[in-house]
Amino acid sequence: MHKKKMIAPIVITAIFVLYYIGFALLCVFVDGIPLLIKLLGCVIPLTANILRSTLNGTSDFLARYGGDEFIIIISQGEESTAVEVIQKIKDNIDAFNRTKQFPFQLSISAGYAISTEKADNRISMFKEADANMYRDKALYYNGCYN
Repeated sequence: MHKKKMIAPIVITAIFVLYYIGFALLCVFVDGIPLLIKLLGCVIPLTANILRSTLNGTSDFLARYGGDEFIIIISQGEESTAVEVIQKIKDNIDAFNRTKQFPFQLSISAGYAISTEKADNRISMFKEADANMYRDKALYYNGCYN
């Protein structure tokens, strides 16, 4: 069974539990992963370590979703918190890139949804976060991403 299909029920259940207390759902995509996986198999564990250290206990839930995506659920359901966490992740990835430990630049695209906003149910909330992540991803692939 595809890993994305196996983790989906867990993610949906976590969303259901937190839905009524307010939370932020973040979808994170590792940009350029097909080429990088062929060149260097440590990209996903490296990204997971950066995410884990960035979140440092602030995340209620962090999981790999599919081959090159991660899901983060944060119980502080405010837009400012989601934006701050995404920026902190991107800053830490930039800091890693400045160390020049690897012959590539790691990059992520991220999107979020807030349980108190447009989402009328947990499924549409997940779709909103995913769609916002793909908008960010489009900026990366169109060369508008720093």
